[in-house]
Amino acid sequence: MKPMQPSEHLSKIVGTEPLPRSEVTKKIWAYIKKHSLQNPKNKREILADEKLQPIFGTKKLDMFQMANAVKKHWKSMGWRVRAFTTRCAEAPAGSVFPDKNFLCYKPFPNGSMPL
Repeated sequence: MKPMQPSEHLSKIVGTEPLPRSEVTKKIWAYIKKHSLQNPKNKREILADEKLQPIFGTKKLDMFQMANAVKKHWKSMGWRVRAFTTRCAEAPAGSVFPDKNFLCYKPFPNGSMPL
């Protein structure tokens, strides 16, 4: 999955670095479990604390609604992959760097890709 940039509220839980959606979900679940935010009588219900309330928009949320609430708090990096550019040609093998909304990469000598 491609990396997504978390919002200000979401970054308080998952950090400020761009992450794939799967990693965002893992980190939110780790936070929920670390802080015992699941309803003990109904484990499907998440009881939001002060950090999760701005993300969920409510004090209680069913776990199946979590992905829908969280998706409003990240944005795509907008990178498209360019196999090879002039600027990439000057970079050492295995380099990965953003170049005007593109993610440039240059293969290693054995042909494998750095991504």
